[in-house]
Amino acid sequence: MKDKAQQALDRMEQALDRSGRKRRRGFSTAPFVFAAGLVLGYQLLVRLVPQLWANILPGGFEQGALLNGWPHLVWRLAWFCHLRFPVIFVGCLASVATAIAFGRTPWGRPVVWLMAVGTIVLNAAILVIALKTGMDAQGVGQLLNP
Repeated sequence: MKDKAQQALDRMEQALDRSGRKRRRGFSTAPFVFAAGLVLGYQLLVRLVPQLWANILPGGFEQGALLNGWPHLVWRLAWFCHLRFPVIFVGCLASVATAIAFGRTPWGRPVVWLMAVGTIVLNAAILVIALKTGMDAQGVGQLLNP
């Protein structure tokens, strides 16, 4: 009986020793989350913002040039992304390729994850700004913020 218990403890100890060894690093999912965030951000800027503002703003999407602050920045980004698709496409591909290469290093993974989370936060900010601008144009924003 003692031999079986000792053997079980030895197997557990060997398993714990193996888990402490350096493992070979594979691909991280962070670059793919980063790529999805970039694609979503592009779609928000090229499809959602112009269509939403064209239907809601009294002057259409062109009225975005007259906005101030963050809505004007979102309008400029949407206009730039619409006009410069090849530049945006190559930039996104280069960013994702760099993130894939950088994500294979142990210290690069957290950086790539921060970039992925940053794109998601930026996409949420674009969505909030676009919706808030549309609501303010319709007068709904004044009802929500008395």
